[in-house]
Amino acid sequence: ELSDLLTEATCHLWATTLLNTSFARIFAWIDDPLYPKPPEDIPTLKFVNAGIMIVYKKIASHSKTGTSRVKLEFSMLVEERLPKATFIRFTGNADANPFRPGDPNLDRFFNFMLFLQHLQYQFTKASAYISDWQGVGMRFFLAI
Repeated sequence: ELSDLLTEATCHLWATTLLNTSFARIFAWIDDPLYPKPPEDIPTLKFVNAGIMIVYKKIASHSKTGTSRVKLEFSMLVEERLPKATFIRFTGNADANPFRPGDPNLDRFFNFMLFLQHLQYQFTKASAYISDWQGVGMRFFLAI
């Protein structure tokens, strides 16, 4: 169980780094006078903050040395609480086509997330991109 959580947390860390690197690349292009400016504002995206909580149970103490033996009681992935808003799934792992809920106000977010996937695929030399985009409301907290 803990091993699986560590794998998930590592994926979360890598995806967060990939997203942050993508934005750094985009903003470097925006600041470069050789490149045209984007046609609209860049959407703000971030991943939820997450971590692993590990709870140990004390099973023995040594009064002379002051040390204790502990046993892993349980572990879990904890994520920040998202604001109450409409949950939106943009892309999934089973299909590269985006889910379009029919709201024209969300089209720029759909298009931007698809653009990010192409950008990430290119600058990782075809080895990685973020999939399964999902979010809450218009602030788009993303979960992996």
